[in-house]
Amino acid sequence: MPAAAERRREHNDETKAVSRARIDRLCRRRDVPLREKTLWRMLYESASRASAVLALNIEDLDLPNKQARVTIKGGDTMWITWGTGTAHLLPRLIAGRERGSLLLSASRPGPHRRATPPRDLCPETGRARLGYDRAWILLSQYGDGLGLHQLRHGAATHLGDANTSTNNATATPGRWVPDSGSSPAGRGRVSG
Repeated sequence: MPAAAERRREHNDETKAVSRARIDRLCRRRDVPLREKTLWRMLYESASRASAVLALNIEDLDLPNKQARVTIKGGDTMWITWGTGTAHLLPRLIAGRERGSLLLSASRPGPHRRATPPRDLCPETGRARLGYDRAWILLSQYGDGLGLHQLRHGAATHLGDANTSTNNATATPGRWVPDSGSSPAGRGRVSG
């Protein structure tokens, strides 16, 4: 870089994190379906990637401990945890189903569509897994400009706002990385 060149100022976007009140208002709306409320609340409370939450199957859930096993980038497996808001919504969303995709599309895939992988079909309903693009469209429809990625920024930001130490802020619910041999009850170590 030439000595005379000036470095451009980098602008921070302080609006990425969604306020707790905004999520609460969105999830209390009567016109928002249960599936969307559950997805948005889980993304917010777990600080997890949308792709990881959308890939969840009912078998991955540990409802009593408010956690689920997810596969993250690179193929590693970790636990994500959620709060009371998600915990109240999940039993209604599951509605007695014992296996298959947690978040289902509104209808079965039609014959004109390409073949859906068996893992992405609910064996009990025949409906396909909700996809990222459709989840994004639904949040755009109801979320007044919110993006799926913004939902995961809230948890860490709110921990920081509460003067939580940096180590605890990196230990947001979706950030637990299990040690080898650790159980759900012994969460493992915090990534950082």
